[in-house]
Amino acid sequence: MKDRIKKIREEAGIKQYQLAEILEVTASAVNYYESGKRPLKPAQITRLCEIYDINREWLENGTGPMHPIRNRKEELTYLFGKAMKEGNEKRMALLSIGLSL
Repeated sequence: MKDRIKKIREEAGIKQYQLAEILEVTASAVNYYESGKRPLKPAQITRLCEIYDINREWLENGTGPMHPIRNRKEELTYLFGKAMKEGNEKRMALLSIGLSL
């Protein structure tokens, strides 16, 4: 899991201290996660998967794709939900058009 945690962080373009803020831990804890010295707690796994759209099976076991595979409608629905959480009105309007097609 340690390499997958680092891959998520690097793909997101953030530093260890930034991931620490997201997970509400110290930067040294993130260092421990990435070096395999400490496992993530289930709530931290859930948070990483939700924020970065990660397939939990991939994060925990290294199997399956890194990101969930969705059909077009599922992807638009996911993106619409994410835009709603963020309060991004412009993105929601654009996605509404996509959902109606």
